[in-house]
Amino acid sequence: MLKKFSIALAAALGISLAGGAAQAQTFDISGTNSWDFQGDADNEILTLDIADALGLGSGSAVNLFGVGWDVTIETLGGSWLNEADIQITDTNDNVLFDFNPGNLAESGTGTFVGNQFQFTPVFLADGLVNVEFYQTFNSFENGIDTIYLDTSTLTFYDQLPITQTQTFDISGTNSWDSLGDPDNEVLTLDIADALGLGSGSAVNLFGVGWDVTIMTDGSLSDGDGSWFSEAEIRITDTSGNVLFDFDAGTGEFPGTDTFVGGEFQLTPVGSEFQFTPAFLADGLVNVEFYESFDDATDVIDATYLATSTLTFQIEPVDVPEPAFLLGFVLLGGELYRRKRTN
Repeated sequence: MLKKFSIALAAALGISLAGGAAQAQTFDISGTNSWDFQGDADNEILTLDIADALGLGSGSAVNLFGVGWDVTIETLGGSWLNEADIQITDTNDNVLFDFNPGNLAESGTGTFVGNQFQFTPVFLADGLVNVEFYQTFNSFENGIDTIYLDTSTLTFYDQLPITQTQTFDISGTNSWDSLGDPDNEVLTLDIADALGLGSGSAVNLFGVGWDVTIMTDGSLSDGDGSWFSEAEIRITDTSGNVLFDFDAGTGEFPGTDTFVGGEFQLTPVGSEFQFTPAFLADGLVNVEFYESFDDATDVIDATYLATSTLTFQIEPVDVPEPAFLLGFVLLGGELYRRKRTN
């Protein structure tokens, strides 16, 4: 069954790609705690040696394309699941990924899976990353807000499928109300035509990346404002099948900021995963911009500013010419008749 990447293995995994084999390395983060705001001295930071875990030797260079998570989170004392965040940096403190693995505005225990990818790899000269566990809202200063329970993992990837990319400018698009509201803005993007294949041509869609600058309305919700993490994007095919659904921004606060990320679709095959494309018979996708929490009905909560883009990772699909298909059908019919007469 096609699904977004979900993985919970405690050892290196083989990943089958369109362009060859790649390695992925999984690290167990069970028992890690999330304490205070980002950068606080109490926060727990893991230094992970990806190169050594891949068998390349400590200190070896690695190209890092993405990170996946499969975590079970327990919150303490009323802290919310979506307040537990993870920031991944290189050893020069450059931020590579920053995400909230939990996506529920409630306390309790929950399991969450997801991924972030970049179409351009991050070069790790020493093969190391630092992983900081922190809170976007700190319920207990100098106290533990969240615990990552048994089987919680992070997985790092060093390759992507070899495919083509097509970028669309979404600058000026607005995010209004909850999913499906008639006020919401929906873009229909013709990926096939943009690739020069001709409108209506079939394509395989592997993934989507975003590089967006979001401005939220800080005056909504009695001054609390619309939050970055409430601005969501859903991508479907023209039959309404959901291909991707993600938070374009991260952070439980209003403002203006830029966010970069990506998602791919993968399918489990035994103990491995394959990048499995979604087949678009007409080369089209619909993109709906909506709010996971609607601060005000029939009002714009967020706007995607200049240079905001979506990039699709795809490959053309070779469709036989009608004459070839006709010949194939006739040949099949002839073979069928011979089989019956024998």
